[in-house]
Amino acid sequence: FSSIRQGGYGGIDLYRCAVLENGKFGPAYNLGSRINTSGNEMFPFVSGDGKLYFASDGHAGLGGLDVFVATKDTSRNISIENLGYPINSSYDDFGLTFVTPDIGYFCSNKPGGKGNDDIYYVAFSPHSRKKVDYKLIVYTQKNNESGNDLPLRGVHVKMYDQLDTLVHEFNSKQDGKMVFSIETEKIYRFIATKAGFFTKRESFSTVGRSVPQFQLKDTVNTITFEINLDLDSIILEKEIVLENIYYDYNKSDIRTDASKELDKLVQILNDNPEISIELGSHTDSRGNNEYNLRLSQKRAEAAVNYLISKGIESERVVALGYGEEKHLVEDAKTEEEHQMNRRTEFKVTQIIKKKQ
Repeated sequence: FSSIRQGGYGGIDLYRCAVLENGKFGPAYNLGSRINTSGNEMFPFVSGDGKLYFASDGHAGLGGLDVFVATKDTSRNISIENLGYPINSSYDDFGLTFVTPDIGYFCSNKPGGKGNDDIYYVAFSPHSRKKVDYKLIVYTQKNNESGNDLPLRGVHVKMYDQLDTLVHEFNSKQDGKMVFSIETEKIYRFIATKAGFFTKRESFSTVGRSVPQFQLKDTVNTITFEINLDLDSIILEKEIVLENIYYDYNKSDIRTDASKELDKLVQILNDNPEISIELGSHTDSRGNNEYNLRLSQKRAEAAVNYLISKGIESERVVALGYGEEKHLVEDAKTEEEHQMNRRTEFKVTQIIKKKQ
């Protein structure tokens, strides 16, 4: 049912409740943000196959109230689809109900009727729905400092769905390109590995990216997405700046925003157990150099201790404070410039080759 009661998402929302054994209604529950919007959702109807039909002016549509259908997949993910023309128009279209699986009625104030809101008859042909096949092209590439990423062959890629089920596993070919069929309303996760490169983790979501029937041009359609898995070479002694590892002035405490970034370094070290690193800390130019050297050493040690607390072996990480010796911004004036100099970097100092 629909209601404008408090606690909704705005406007009129859809709710559900169970009929109890005594014939009375149980508590009402909002259908949630996948169904309800800041606009109005009304005229719900559940078909015999469990699909929820409703009208909304909050979801993307042709104008006014449009009729939508909500379905659940086997993982209980909800997808919303606009039924498109000829049911929907730029006017108000609503109240779709079915008397058989293929025959229904709905209301509309579109032009050509007998008055304001008219009742229309609709018959669905089992062959009338257009088919769509969703494809994902996966590119494995080598990050190039010139900006031109190069195809990378021999990358071992594992592809998981949102339930952590392995969906595909493959080694990339000469052109670094693979094509897969994917499902809508899913989140996929990729792990790409190759000797001599940092392990790459990436995700791709099809949630909310399905194409409505009225936007499909052909009887059979192919919708293609792309994702790039860009791998970085492991280069000894090359300094890599950890973004957003900043410190408050004159302090060595790990800030909350910094801990989130250090967690990424924990993941890198776990994904690449063959590497050892030096974690270097830098200060700004305020204060004397001897003091800044001590402060940067404390900051580096604080970061290393955080890594160790997350399970990284102590022998794989070394802390080194550089003080104000290596500034990114010389003659810094603003607080933002000083903060850029108060940074943390890491570099790979050792690569242990895996035993064959």
